[in-house]
Amino acid sequence: MIPAWNFSRRCSSNGLHLDRRCGVQDNWSRSVRRIVLHPVWLAPTEHVPKIVFVPSENFKLRRTTMKRIVSAFLALAVSAALVVVATNWKHSPRAVHAQSGCSVATLTGNYGVSWQGFDILIAGTHAVPWAGVGVLSVDGRGNVTITFTSALNGKISTGATGAGSYTVNPDCTGSLSFTSGDAAGETANIVIVGGGTEVLALSTLTTQTIMLDAKKQ
Repeated sequence: MIPAWNFSRRCSSNGLHLDRRCGVQDNWSRSVRRIVLHPVWLAPTEHVPKIVFVPSENFKLRRTTMKRIVSAFLALAVSAALVVVATNWKHSPRAVHAQSGCSVATLTGNYGVSWQGFDILIAGTHAVPWAGVGVLSVDGRGNVTITFTSALNGKISTGATGAGSYTVNPDCTGSLSFTSGDAAGETANIVIVGGGTEVLALSTLTTQTIMLDAKKQ
């Protein structure tokens, strides 16, 4: 129930002049009146009216414009993300796969060669440093020669030579072995790089730790 207020008038008199409802003539100059509030309870309505919002044309236009702005911003953000991903992919390191189809004919001509590492000259003693540079020549048929200058534990040797053979596998790995000259007894495993433009080698002697790099001249 909802309270409401009902205004009514009561009157009182000195006994001579009363309201007509009291049976005598009303006389405002002699009577004293009071205003009394009486609460009246009203039943609430059963249905509350709903307010329906009808957007105006200007509102629809602003909403459409806002959607277009948001869509354009999202498209720009996606484009920027794709550019970043493409740039990172371009500069990221790629997997290196073994070459195929190599043979002894892959290596021909002269190669500038250098090496460095350590060598044990006498069993049971400490390893000493060994480095050198030279020219490695291959004929494409499995034969190899070398002329070089080396520094072994501070001792310099110039005009040294060697000759031997090499093998190459289809996956561009292989071996190198010298059988004569100053380099006799030296052996190494090799890897061909760049279609024969470079050769990496590691000594296979148990008394040495030597890395060799040969680049085509």
